[in-house]
Amino acid sequence: MKWITCYVGFLVFLIFFSWCSVLYILPYLKASYMTPSSKEVELVIPKQDNGDFNSTSPPENFSREVEPPKPAKQFTDSDKYLIESEKSGTNMLLDLPLRFSGLRSKEVELVMPKRHKEDFNFTSLPENFSRNVEPQKPAKHFTIRPEQIENTNSSYFVIFLVKSSCLFGTRRNCVRNTWGAVTEVNGKRFAVVFLIGVCPDEPSQASVQAESEKFGDILQSDVSDGYRDLADKVLSGYQWVYYHPKVTSDFYASTDDDCVINLALIYDYFLSNQKQFEAEPAVHCGFRYNEYERPVRGSSKYSVSKSIYPFDAFPPFCHGGLSVMPRAHLSDIYRQAEITERGDFHLEDVYINGILRSRLGKGNATIRRTYLESAQRHVPLYLGPFMWHVGYGIEIEENFDFAWRVVFNLMTVKVNNTSFTGFWPSSKYFHASARPYISIPSRVGIGTFFNDNFGFYKVLSGS
Repeated sequence: MKWITCYVGFLVFLIFFSWCSVLYILPYLKASYMTPSSKEVELVIPKQDNGDFNSTSPPENFSREVEPPKPAKQFTDSDKYLIESEKSGTNMLLDLPLRFSGLRSKEVELVMPKRHKEDFNFTSLPENFSRNVEPQKPAKHFTIRPEQIENTNSSYFVIFLVKSSCLFGTRRNCVRNTWGAVTEVNGKRFAVVFLIGVCPDEPSQASVQAESEKFGDILQSDVSDGYRDLADKVLSGYQWVYYHPKVTSDFYASTDDDCVINLALIYDYFLSNQKQFEAEPAVHCGFRYNEYERPVRGSSKYSVSKSIYPFDAFPPFCHGGLSVMPRAHLSDIYRQAEITERGDFHLEDVYINGILRSRLGKGNATIRRTYLESAQRHVPLYLGPFMWHVGYGIEIEENFDFAWRVVFNLMTVKVNNTSFTGFWPSSKYFHASARPYISIPSRVGIGTFFNDNFGFYKVLSGS
């Protein structure tokens, strides 16, 4: 019996000890382990030898004083806005150093040096793009035609073929209310034609039809309205130009419905060099010129499989934001399109400005980098880039108004019988006429706005 009593007593002691551990010891240990100030790491990691360790001062590159950045140049009334040049009146756009601006402009990319790649060598097109096929038009018929232009049978300086989509009515109205409302600059006429494919349903088709009846600036074809058939949509615009000789233009530009076009610079640049550009037909890259581009493999939006394009180098091409060409070059490109099998190749800028252009057999003589080519300019003022791509975010209307405020103030714009003189000194050179529904930007704070968003550095001084 005695040993039984001892055993029971021992069990009672164990139970009591366990109960005390749960109530007092474990919570204390848990709190000590979880507290931020605990040193549990030191318990499991041996101390390092500190004999040669000395943290009495930071490294030299963090301790030395540096020169503070120079403040951005601010414009004053006494500033001269003339771009300096080694040769007066020529080469004023060569190597112009520019800065990024709040307008999301791409000036810097336009003047970046070539990316030399020793292993990059475009020599020829794949066989599937080199052979000729039976002629076939990109569009079989047009559902809606731009009657506002066709009915005039007039000549234009530039007709802009604007890539759009059935559901992008807001973007088209942004264009119509801003740069698309300008009908002429110094007597040279401009026009806008929106390129649209097949609408996804009857309500959207009815909306586009009503839009066309109101503005008369839509060309709708039977090609797909999706991104992967964008090349056919652009070529349907070329087809309309090629087979409609009554509507003529000196130059044709391809752009997007989320871009703001700098009409003053377009006018000055292409009028100043018109004879040369018409004598040497080529596509002019108003957005960006790409000489070294490889196909993207994989599953991205821009991927092209080897079965579609087996080679590892694209021909040089203009990116799709803005490309400008005379009618002769557009006709040459379009004729190649009718006898080339596009297949599933969907990158419209590579296909039209690269592949079809290369089929002409003239090498890089048919493509020009606008900012880097030697060219004349009649107006010796900084006018910014040829275009701004403003459709990156959802605030498309706000972005349009932002860039349009610059473009408008480069000119003097006449609306009905009222003239609005722009802030920039170039407004005395460019006199534009516009439709009555054009948006008139506010003049409040215009000087500060240009200081913040339209800066430049002088060519020679680099200041």
